Order: sequence, then C-alpha cells, then structure tokens
Amino acid sequence: MSKVIRTLHKYATGKTALVGLVLVLLAQAFLALYVVPQIQARQPQAVDGGALIMVDFRPLESPEEAYAVFNMYADSILGYVKLLYATDFLLPIGSNLFFLGLMGILLGYAKKSDRWRSLLVLPVLGIPFDYIENLLALFMIDNRGAHTYSGLARVLGVASAFKGLFYLSTMFVVVALLVVALVTFVRSRISKGAVAESKAG
Repeated sequence: MSKVIRTLHKYATGKTALVGLVLVLLAQAFLALYVVPQIQARQPQAVDGGALIMVDFRPLESPEEAYAVFNMYADSILGYVKLLYATDFLLPIGSNLFFLGLMGILLGYAKKSDRWRSLLVLPVLGIPFDYIENLLALFMIDNRGAHTYSGLARVLGVASAFKGLFYLSTMFVVVALLVVALVTFVRSRISKGAVAESKAG
C-alpha cells in the first residue's frame, strides 16, 4: 500500500487537478449541450432538472425500482442513453484526478505528516464501483424487458451505495483539509507577525 500512496502523492499536483477539471468540463458540456437535449427532444419525461433520470445515486434501490427506470426509456432515446453512460466512464476519471490533485495541494499547505497521504487513496476507491454501476446499467438496459436479473439489480444498488460513500468521503476530506490548511496559514502569519514585532522591539 505504501508504494501506491507514494505513486498517488507523486501525481497529486495542481497539473493533475487541472487535467481532471478539463476532462469533467468537456464531458459535462458534451452531455449538457448535445446528449441531454437530444433525449429531451424525443422523450421530455425522461429528463428531470436538466438531467436524465437514472439509477445513479439511488443506493440500495430495489430491482423493481431499477427496472421502472430502465423501462421508462423509449426506444427512440436508447442510443443517447447509452452514449450518456459511455461518457460517464470518463467523468469518474476526471473528477478523481481533480480531487487527487486538490488533496495533494491542500496536504502541502496543511503541512501534515506522511500518514495523512493515505487519504489520497479515497478518490480512487470510488472508481471501480462507478464502473460496475455503469456496466450493469448498460447490460440491464439491453435486457430491460426480461426482468430476470434481479440479482444484478441489487448488485447495482450496492455499487451505487459504495460509489456515493467514497465520493462523499472524498468531498468531506477535501473540506477538512481546506479548513486545516487555512488554520495553518493563519497561524503561520500570526507567528511571523509576532516574530517581526519582537525583533522591532
């Protein structure tokens, strides 16, 4: 594990965060400007709040609820739904590169010990569950009429739950590191000010 942490720390830079942010913005722009409008034009009820109604972020959903979502998709939008899910394979990479780089920057400002570097693994842990969720969703969309994959639907719900857990944990850690970095910065400024005053006196 220590080798993995060292490798992650090596790439936890501002450049990595920038690459991740660009990937996220490009993927989101493609979805918002092309894919979702195409779906909305063909089946408006499949879109809610500017986003496709999906099983994503519906942890531990029952097989019946998952199939209700998949069966809602009309044949006319299936190609675009699959294109959306295909794009969703890029989003976890982009978002996790962004968070990895941001956490690396904040760890530097927070001036924490090497033990804190283990937190860098958090963004990466959510990717496998995100991919499992997407792959199962695509498979079940292709087999939505059968209703014979209830077990896979349950696995999909569990994968969504773990994905959400790791992503929420990552965001919590980022906020915590931001607070620690700010406190460290303020203390450093106060300490430097006190030293300057003592020398002036």
